[in-house]
Amino acid sequence: MLGVIALARPDAMDEVLETLRGYPGARVGVSPPFPARTDAPRALRLARAALATTARSVTKVRVFSASPIAAMIAADPHEAERLTDDVLGPVLHLAESDRDVILETLETYIDTGGSAADAAALLHCHPNTVRYRLRRIEELTGRSFTRPNDMAELAAAAYGLELTRIAQHRGT
Repeated sequence: MLGVIALARPDAMDEVLETLRGYPGARVGVSPPFPARTDAPRALRLARAALATTARSVTKVRVFSASPIAAMIAADPHEAERLTDDVLGPVLHLAESDRDVILETLETYIDTGGSAADAAALLHCHPNTVRYRLRRIEELTGRSFTRPNDMAELAAAAYGLELTRIAQHRGT
């Protein structure tokens, strides 16, 4: 589902998301809030990016990050693909079931601001399971979640992966 919603109050986003999550079977991509109508095309692109990262068989409301890193990555899909391959290449070569679990954990960890406990709650697993998966990402990529540059690269690659999925979904 894609659409545009005008918010009467800036704090209404949580209410909108809660309402969307209440629809059975909903797969929804949501952009970050935008202040001007002229930002609508960019917001639509980011909402599509969020939707493209959700499996067709999954009921989920996915919000594309308001991060400036995500916006920069969205500006150049080819660079996003290169970055994704460079940073997450070893993860992308795992068996599909392992790869999907690891990538979902990475994305959820980033979306929750780096909280293993919050990520675990959303993933319906124990925080130690999230920590184990994060250590596996570190081992595979050679990057550490404790080093700011490495974390920025991992986050940028995760956003790049979202855009790569869009390109693959569109057949480009």
